[in-house]
Amino acid sequence: MWGAFIDGINPCVFTVILFFISYLFYLKKDKQNIFYTGLIFIAGVFVSYYLLGLGLYKIIYSFSKISIIRKVIRIIVALSLALISILSIRDLIKIKKGEKMVLALNKKKVGKIHDIIRNLSKSRFLLLLSFIIGFVVSILEFPCTGQIYVPIILLIQENFLKGYLYLLLYNIIFIIPLIALFFMIYSGMNVNRFQKWYTKNIFKVKLFLVFFFIMLFFLYVFSF
Repeated sequence: MWGAFIDGINPCVFTVILFFISYLFYLKKDKQNIFYTGLIFIAGVFVSYYLLGLGLYKIIYSFSKISIIRKVIRIIVALSLALISILSIRDLIKIKKGEKMVLALNKKKVGKIHDIIRNLSKSRFLLLLSFIIGFVVSILEFPCTGQIYVPIILLIQENFLKGYLYLLLYNIIFIIPLIALFFMIYSGMNVNRFQKWYTKNIFKVKLFLVFFFIMLFFLYVFSF
């Protein structure tokens, strides 16, 4: 379950919720509105991420009965984890040099996410739309956040009902860092100061991810 928590502090996830809540304060929304909007946004992220995982698990579970296909999928994932580990190490070097990371959302996708947040946040129906914002944003983030999520889904060796419950627990743990961050901002934490602190410590976060990817790689290798 550490994977869920690590996934929750992924830079792809943190930066989006920071932007969303900051933008609500910029629009001078009242605190009660921001409170409910933030929680509904996180609920949208939870439901979207859970359904994506459940859909993938359902497909994988269906194919898992065919041993050859299962082995092929595991080999592909193991190779992908090896590549992600190498690229993550490369990102560590890029962070030290002050360059943009490879394993991050590209500018076009970040721009699209910010546009969705800006456009829908101005609506008077924001409270209702915040769920949709969280849901859609979570799908757009998935190529980045899925680097941890997908391999873990493939590691689940339980029957479908246990897998269903495992994914539910995974996603509950996944949103805990988001809820904690939201409450810190809501309670008056300086967003700019936090962004500077997070940027300053991004190397440590990425280093943690590198170790996690390498660990997952060896888990896959020794599970064959």
